[in-house]
Amino acid sequence: MSLLDKILPPDIIYLRLLKNKIIVRDVRTGREIEKKRDVPFSNDRLIIAEFEPIEELFRTAINEVLNKKNKYISKSINMVIQVMDETITEMTSIEKRTYRDLGEHCGARMVWLEPSQNILTDDFIINNFDTQFRIHH
Repeated sequence: MSLLDKILPPDIIYLRLLKNKIIVRDVRTGREIEKKRDVPFSNDRLIIAEFEPIEELFRTAINEVLNKKNKYISKSINMVIQVMDETITEMTSIEKRTYRDLGEHCGARMVWLEPSQNILTDDFIINNFDTQFRIHH
């Protein structure tokens, strides 16, 4: 863990991705928002069919939930992304890469993909994934 991470621990974002909707929560504060777009980013086959609209939506939602005012100074972000679609039983390597790239493009230093359909609690994320983020430096 870096000195900066000890002084300013990374924010942890929990992002649930649904068809044409995202729910973003700051795990440390519990602040949560839900966002949709007029332009769909999903289709019948894919949760993310259009990369640019969802990337813009991710960025906007993350900035809002973290209440970022200063765009020049920010803490690092670790992110848990969970695809919430009961028709998806397993993510392909292409989907995993897409979700990971999307998180990294939106400022996440570490991205954890959660395969279950169960909504995670903040305590569960902090107690389980926070150590995972530290291990993967």
